[in-house]
Amino acid sequence: MIQADTIPKELYTRLGYLFYAIAIADGTIESAEIKKLKQTIKERWLPADESLDEFGSPAAFQIISVFDWLEAKQIFADEAYEAFAIYFRKNWQGVDTAMRENILQTAVDVSLAFRGENKSEQVFIESLKKLLYKKL
Repeated sequence: MIQADTIPKELYTRLGYLFYAIAIADGTIESAEIKKLKQTIKERWLPADESLDEFGSPAAFQIISVFDWLEAKQIFADEAYEAFAIYFRKNWQGVDTAMRENILQTAVDVSLAFRGENKSEQVFIESLKKLLYKKL
């Protein structure tokens, strides 16, 4: 896993885009998806990184802040996913296997949170798998 002091804040921003894209893939964001994301942030992301943002809050909460902002702006799923993909393609060397697995598992958890994974979410999950594990 990336060391706590080396996880770029921009990664958290882009993860907000990714998890938003997964949740909105079918055209709506369900409260169960938001609840699952918040739970996963607390259980999986906070223990992995103790760094704080400029306001003194755990930096991993940036994921939720960005997710909420994208929801308010009603950004399209494809646009949000591409924002993550562009970042990842440029910075993939700084993301180790454990972090990639954490990213994928969080995306899967969000997709399964409301009535299981649907076809739209599956497309994004498959694309994410290729992106995370392809030699760039």
